[in-house]
Amino acid sequence: NCIELDTAHYYNIPINIVVHNDEAWGFCESTQLALYNDTSATKIGATRYDKIAEAFGGVGKNVANMDDLTDSIKSVLQCEVFSCLNVAVNSDILAPGATMFNESLKRMR
Repeated sequence: NCIELDTAHYYNIPINIVVHNDEAWGFCESTQLALYNDTSATKIGATRYDKIAEAFGGVGKNVANMDDLTDSIKSVLQCEVFSCLNVAVNSDILAPGATMFNESLKRMR
């Protein structure tokens, strides 16, 4: 949850956070699809986590184009405060671990 940004600010921890923003609770959504072939309450909209980081005193960058990702990463790695990259991704893209987990669930069904 995003309250870790407040902790980073309070304790002056210069962490770098990357949000895989698919405008949904993507792991929950994919798991629901694997188990039930349907979803419920998984869409959350285009939350700008970079703006939340800025509100807590950090650096925020919104990455809407993957061509900008490398430069954005290089930029936040130079920050002396915590940062958050809000990376807009296609909702069909899952982490490899999530894909493996969901395939296991499908086999158990």
